[in-house]
Amino acid sequence: ASPRFMALQHTLASVDADVIAAFSSYSAFDYLHERAFDAVVLNAEGKRDIAFTISSAMRRNARLYHTPVLLLTDDVDTETSEEAFARGVSDLLPPGTDDTELRDRVLTLTSERRRRREAKATLEACRDTRSLDIETGLFHASFLTSHVEDLLQASARDELHFSMIA
Repeated sequence: ASPRFMALQHTLASVDADVIAAFSSYSAFDYLHERAFDAVVLNAEGKRDIAFTISSAMRRNARLYHTPVLLLTDDVDTETSEEAFARGVSDLLPPGTDDTELRDRVLTLTSERRRRREAKATLEACRDTRSLDIETGLFHASFLTSHVEDLLQASARDELHFSMIA
């Protein structure tokens, strides 16, 4: 754990983020398989290859695929950036970035991850015989009509445009 990594952990803890630190790649994967995380910050200061390997491995794992990966780096150049994003890194946290920006960047990706999980859970909750024809896997026409009506009402209420492709 570098001083920067510890500062990030302290900054995240100050906003009640639940932070777990792993001190090896093996223990990191144990944690990742034991519970769901909203984001992963990898310390790539002086050991980029290990961080790239972990990020790549997460992208090959269906359960971890959508988990944002942020890289604490000691140097950002074009080659490093290209390699990082090719390996599935979501954001680079370069040196000189203040604690507040580091926290905000992590929390932005975290909230997006949570929003996607909630949307998925909502869609999964729709898989019910009242709304879905189990044999075909298609939604009943009445459910679709009701859903489109809800979307139209919400777009009118919020003064948003509504488009639909069928």
